[in-house]
Amino acid sequence: MVEPDIVELLTLSQVAAMLNLKRETVRVLARRGEIGSVLPTPRQRFFTRQQVADFITSRTIAVPKRLDCRPQIPAPSRIPKNRSLITEDAESRSDLRKELNSLVR
Repeated sequence: MVEPDIVELLTLSQVAAMLNLKRETVRVLARRGEIGSVLPTPRQRFFTRQQVADFITSRTIAVPKRLDCRPQIPAPSRIPKNRSLITEDAESRSDLRKELNSLVR
């Protein structure tokens, strides 16, 4: 006669601690069938390590390496290249203020 493999059963509290979830959350997941469980009686619920591992695998997502493969193009500047922001005379500063105020409005 071949003996069946005895599998270690985990309690609801142990699984909740492993997954860093509340006991009630694990209970709800088991009721929905999102995580497998063993029900020796209607009031007792146990889990195998394989069921917990399967649940973790089902919730694991692959993060894409890079979402946008297009080359990065620098944003165009609003300031003309031949114009400096730092000016020496008051007249140029007042012109610059007017220009900046017109852009803000």
